[in-house]
This record gives sequence, structure tokens and C-alpha cells, in this order.
Amino acid sequence: MKTLISQNFLAISGRTLLAAVAALIISGCAVMLVGPYDEVTDKAINDLEIKTEQFIAKMENTRGDYEGNKPFYVDAKASVRTIRLRAELYPKNAGELKELDLLDQNLDNLAKLHRAGALTGIAADGARTALEANFKSLTQIELAKKRSSGVSSTNG
Repeated sequence: MKTLISQNFLAISGRTLLAAVAALIISGCAVMLVGPYDEVTDKAINDLEIKTEQFIAKMENTRGDYEGNKPFYVDAKASVRTIRLRAELYPKNAGELKELDLLDQNLDNLAKLHRAGALTGIAADGARTALEANFKSLTQIELAKKRSSGVSSTNG
């Protein structure tokens, strides 16, 4: 009888221990589907978005030529590469890296359009729409990282 009670106790306490360990693992380990939040990257993306929007608005108003505005493209491409290098530090940033590559391609497309003529009308609208889609996706990724890391947002 004593052996039967001991075996039942061990079976019950083994299951209880297993359940307790499983509960600790589930509650203590959040699954990260994206890389960790990086405030520097978030700010760099926002800064580049502002500069890009300002540049397109300026080109629509001034009808500036490509050659006179080449520094924007050099600076924008350098910013994307810098952001990309930082994003490559973390293994779960595949989505962000893909969006940065698309942004880089769309900056190339903007430069090609600009070389062909002034960035006004349909050309400017199409370029802006493509770039805004990139920046929206990157912002969504950054917000997801911020939420998953538990960083509170005071800016909204």
C-alpha cells in the first residue's frame, strides 16, 4: 500500500512539476517575430521620410532639375544603407530588410524619373505613392517592435 501511494504521489508530483515548468516557459518567454526595437533606427526612418516628403514637395513647386538636386539622392541612399547596416545586426529583421531594399529601389526609380524631367504631376504623385508605401511599412514594423519590446510611446 505504501509503495502504491508513493508511486501515485510521484506520478502526480511529476505531472504537476511538468505543468508548472510548462506554465513558466509559456508565461516567461515571449515569442519575438521581429527583431528588437531600436530607437536610433526608428528615428532615422522618420527623419528620412520627412526629408523625402519635403524634397518631393520642393521639386513640385520649383521644378528643380536632377543635377541641381543630386545631393538629396546621395544623402537618401546613404541613409538607407546606414539604416540597413543597423537592421542587419538582428536576425529577425528580414521584413525590415526587404522594405529597406524596396525603399532603395524606389529612390532609384525617383532619380530615373527626375533625370527624365521635372518631378511634377503624375510622375511626382506616382513616386510619392510608392515611397509613402515603403515608409508606412517601415513605420508599422517599427511600431510592432516597439509594442513587442514593451517600450511605451509618449509621442503616439
